[in-house]
Amino acid sequence: MTRTRISNIARTFKPNTASLGYALFLAINAAGVWGGVFPFLPMNFQTPEVMFWFFLTQSLVFSLCYLASAIGVYYFPGPTRRFMVMLASAPYLLGWCCLIGAIYLHGVAQALVIAGGSLLGLGSAGFYMLWQRLFASFDADHGNHDLILGTAYGALLYFALYAIPQAVTAFLIPLVFMPLFALAIVLKSRQIDLRQPMFEDVPREHPQV
Repeated sequence: MTRTRISNIARTFKPNTASLGYALFLAINAAGVWGGVFPFLPMNFQTPEVMFWFFLTQSLVFSLCYLASAIGVYYFPGPTRRFMVMLASAPYLLGWCCLIGAIYLHGVAQALVIAGGSLLGLGSAGFYMLWQRLFASFDADHGNHDLILGTAYGALLYFALYAIPQAVTAFLIPLVFMPLFALAIVLKSRQIDLRQPMFEDVPREHPQV
């Protein structure tokens, strides 16, 4: 009985591709209250001006992406249902490249920070919507389990990143970590049954809802 109970507990907390991918995304993206991407960048780069322009552009683009997505789902439901991971990966990667470039190219640092904030806002919003669609496509128990487990492991991975030297982490994120959680979405999205009602719904047919 005890062995069975331990086995069930271990199975409950055992991560899978979806939960680990989501955990890594959360750890990298991090909430703004934790300092966003900046804990992984040099301290002398974190000036008030840099922080202001980065978070302003990131939050504006992030919000506009959700608005554009809502409009897109209403008028163009077909294309918006596809798991277009590249559309989120490309700006996310370029955003990190802009931030890394701003560390070394002081003459255009502000322009690169603004571009980086905009691109990361776009990429982050895209990935959040991809993860939401992925978990929603699972049955309720499966989806909730992976979402909660991924969130819990995300906190552990976030603090584990501090064990890596800052100079290395800034490069590992776009070159290693981002491709890993993007790959997790791609692999899991191939298992989704696109015949589910959520993927066949046409909002314009019932605008009152």
